[in-house]
Amino acid sequence: MRNKGPLLVLFCYVLFGILPIYWKLIGNLDPYFILANRVVWSLAFALFCVAIKGQWWRIKALRHEGKLLRTLLVSGALLVVNWGSYIIAVNTDHIIDASLAYYLNPIMSILIGCFFFREQLTGLQKCSVALATLGVLYGVVSFGVVPWLALVIGGTFALYGALKKAVVLDGVTSLAIECLWMLVPALIGYVWLVSQGRFTMDGSAISWWQWLILPTTGIITGWPLVIFARGLRTTSYSLSGILMYINPTLQLLCGVFLYGEHFNAIYGVMFAFVWAAVLLYLASILLEHRRQQRQRDNLRQ
Repeated sequence: MRNKGPLLVLFCYVLFGILPIYWKLIGNLDPYFILANRVVWSLAFALFCVAIKGQWWRIKALRHEGKLLRTLLVSGALLVVNWGSYIIAVNTDHIIDASLAYYLNPIMSILIGCFFFREQLTGLQKCSVALATLGVLYGVVSFGVVPWLALVIGGTFALYGALKKAVVLDGVTSLAIECLWMLVPALIGYVWLVSQGRFTMDGSAISWWQWLILPTTGIITGWPLVIFARGLRTTSYSLSGILMYINPTLQLLCGVFLYGEHFNAIYGVMFAFVWAAVLLYLASILLEHRRQQRQRDNLRQ
């Protein structure tokens, strides 16, 4: 197979989908302690990749790019909030909410494109947004609480993606800068947690094998992003959009079948609305892809 791009993208979405299994291995640790480690070790991984590629000059060249650095500061903050809320969701038995977040993510991206980039919504996209909104509102009314974890995870990732549209850096270099911005807050939080003895949520000691797992948080964060960026170069936007839903589907299956989270009737109705919204979103992608293909065919004639 010449074009391995779709396989690389598929591999990454599968890996993202089963990540709850990884985070559950250190599920008894304080989520903020895990987050601080994730920032530090993700920075270490990114800088290692930059060094291997001999691309230190790219980081040095950014000293005079004030606007780009400010953008990466904001995107770094969004990324850390996304990481932290996801870790909290998984390790407090809310994997279903994390799954819902990534089903909602493209719908949120549509809204961001509409309000911030003045992009016009198609009829299918408007219906998609309406259905997703109805699903969330049904959950709010039925549960009596806002699914804030799902909204924060999905919202921060959608905003992060919108900001990264303006970043003309490769994934590893931009990740390195984002983590550099977040390094001082992460270290301050790390030192404070250590001084308070807050390593675990139940006050128990960290196992030796968990100490070995913590450095791998950088690899599990950075390595898939490197592969994903490589795969996207030769994968169509429409195919990538379809494959994306492997991630939340696997997360949902992990939450329900591996960790026994209760998928009740209210969740069923919520997800029915959201899945219908997703189908309309995918239909809009395919129709747009066909329209662009027809335009290209007409230009060749």
